[in-house]
Amino acid sequence: GTLYYKLIYDDFTSKFGILFSSQMYLGLSGMAAMPGLVDKRQVFYKQRAASFFPTIAYVFAQTVVDVTIAVCENIIYSNLVYWLVGLAPSAYGVYFGLCILLALSLSQWFAAIAAIAPNTAAAQPLGGLSIVLCVLFSGFIIQRSEIPEGWKFVYWLSPISLAWRAACINEFRSDRYDKCTYQISELGCPRDVDDGCCAENTDGIFFLKTYAVQTGTEYITIGLCVLFVYFCFSLALQTFLLSNVRHSSHGSQKAEQEDIEEYEMSVASQIVKPSELEEDDDTDIP
Repeated sequence: GTLYYKLIYDDFTSKFGILFSSQMYLGLSGMAAMPGLVDKRQVFYKQRAASFFPTIAYVFAQTVVDVTIAVCENIIYSNLVYWLVGLAPSAYGVYFGLCILLALSLSQWFAAIAAIAPNTAAAQPLGGLSIVLCVLFSGFIIQRSEIPEGWKFVYWLSPISLAWRAACINEFRSDRYDKCTYQISELGCPRDVDDGCCAENTDGIFFLKTYAVQTGTEYITIGLCVLFVYFCFSLALQTFLLSNVRHSSHGSQKAEQEDIEEYEMSVASQIVKPSELEEDDDTDIP
């Protein structure tokens, strides 16, 4: 926020950057939890094998914690950054919603990777690789028009691309940019012809097209809806993987029946047999 304090109206390049970096900061916070999720799996396996609770209950409880943390982080971080930078006040609500949905969808995606990876050493590279692809082809690092045809499917499927594109359209299609002062001052458009809008209908549309970002407001709704779908899909995938994939503490595959037998043996070793109780009763008390 202080680095980009009170950006001027036509510094659209920096605004694209701050929208991207702020969402990345919030979205990648869930990646730090992957080692902890991998470490807790063995406890979950034993409790699940002993029928302490169904898998969906464990995932639901973890999700409630994730949602609480995501909301608190977004309230603090997004308010500090958004208002210090000086982005459009009318666009804050949608920006806040996009940040929360991106953070939740990525946190559940990382949890799903932690559920299938044999250990932390495998989980973190898998998570990192998926993020590298999503970031590289998000439309920010490489503009949409420059992405190779064979990789454009990543652009359309990337949750980071969805969130950033929707945030940019939400910002530059707001009423703050419904004028053509930039086109008049920088492009030399005459004021007396179409109110100076000789290149595009508004400065906001001009800024978006300069960065090869779509201009239709329908992409905001699409971004919100698809991010929610990603969140639900990652949640279901995590539940399925925790229910059907087992790893030992050394990282190899382990069947659920082995977990049950291991737990039953540990419990049986602590149970006092009836014959031992009878022997104690027959013991003479001095």
